[in-house]
Amino acid sequence: MRFLLAWLVYYWGGVHRYFAISNNVTGEFKRAAACFAKALEIKPDFRDARYALAGVLGREMGQHEAAITHLNIILSKNPRDGDALLTRAQSRQDLGHIEGALADLEAYLALPGQPHHDLAARMAGFLQTAIDQ
Repeated sequence: MRFLLAWLVYYWGGVHRYFAISNNVTGEFKRAAACFAKALEIKPDFRDARYALAGVLGREMGQHEAAITHLNIILSKNPRDGDALLTRAQSRQDLGHIEGALADLEAYLALPGQPHHDLAARMAGFLQTAIDQ
């Protein structure tokens, strides 16, 4: 039952996030984050809810440290989680942690079949150039 309730709350968070993106209503991001956090209260090992919360916190709300905390939890359970590596790289880059972002991108690029390989390679090249200068 808890699993079903967690999924329902998670999907409701997705509705808020969709509404925020499609209608440019930033307050909906807070509602989405609250739903994803509630889903984690119900089911603490709910990876998708944790990843969605990290995405909203980092990309939409600029709370990169909080996003990284959630991504670190995901990566502690699965160090080869490509989505978490790429998202953490973006948050680290936004915070100016260039070496950490590059390390995440290199780990992502080492994984086979990742859908955003070209983007990650371009980002890694840009960061390596910044480090070299």
